[in-house]
Amino acid sequence: MNEITLEDSIMKLVEEIRFYEIRRMKLIKKILEKNVFSKLKMRIQKLTMDEISVCGVDGGMLQLQLNGLDVVAIRAVAVVFHYLTGRLASVEYFPSGPAPIHFFLVKEPLDKVKTDSLAGMRRQILEVSRAREVIGKGAAQLVLLDGSILPQYVERFQDCREYAEQYDELITSYRRLFEEAESKGVLLAGLVKDSRGKRFCQMLAELAELDGEDKDFLLSYRDIVILDEILSEKERTIAFPYTEEFPPQTLGGLEDFGRKVNVFYARMSQFDVPFRVEFLATRNSEEVADELSSILEFLFSFGFGFSIPPVLVEADFRARLREEAEWIQERVFDVIGPRFLTRRDRRPL
Repeated sequence: MNEITLEDSIMKLVEEIRFYEIRRMKLIKKILEKNVFSKLKMRIQKLTMDEISVCGVDGGMLQLQLNGLDVVAIRAVAVVFHYLTGRLASVEYFPSGPAPIHFFLVKEPLDKVKTDSLAGMRRQILEVSRAREVIGKGAAQLVLLDGSILPQYVERFQDCREYAEQYDELITSYRRLFEEAESKGVLLAGLVKDSRGKRFCQMLAELAELDGEDKDFLLSYRDIVILDEILSEKERTIAFPYTEEFPPQTLGGLEDFGRKVNVFYARMSQFDVPFRVEFLATRNSEEVADELSSILEFLFSFGFGFSIPPVLVEADFRARLREEAEWIQERVFDVIGPRFLTRRDRRPL
């Protein structure tokens, strides 16, 4: 019996990829013939921004595994770009000096999924706190989060006290953020660069009256894969509710605000893939989407090839822990000694 070579396996994979690509393009052509895309997308209006302040919020995280304990280091930064007469006039940081690094121990014995989720919740709480600080001081008209504006990758595990308490604190933090943004009239949005959403494909299948294999095939794709073929530069989709994609009960304590969260996809450059924008709609969702997409178009004009607005690039640069990671790890191990190292870290190199 002849064994399949690596080259044969790769060729088989390539053939399968080509098959799906050809089928996808045929389906898109079929939908184009039905002339339904015009109902789902529009041009982004270009506005002249005489004066606007925009905030970007991001966080960094580092996890260390010790013998019996997990150590998590996090920090979050908010950056405000103040624009005057269409130009960047000044930059403001929250905190104003170097952002402190917060450490905490995961003391309960948890599996990796729960440990990672607990660490993620801690980071989201700190990021939300920074956003609230900016809104409370009236420092920006638009606050942009790096990612969703709703809690992500979390679940309320009742069997873990520490986890349940952290989850409740996370939900309370988001609720306060939404309440403050709504009361102060501040635009709150999140940019998701690699969305796995499928709601747009569902809408497209319904509008194009697809059924059978065509419908199943379309729904097997993420929105951004299809929108990469549909959206042109400086175009966006219509806004649609977040809660139709994720039932309100999964928002765990944020159901009322979940109904105000809307979504649209936008493409700012022909060389970049579309990105997802989630926003809090305190008034007509299309009016907010028009205003928000126009501001984003303005911000991306300073992008210098980046796939996210410069204010988020700066927030990411200030928040990341990549450069300090090795120093933090070595310093912790120098102080506590080798007995806290995991078995694999004790092995000689």
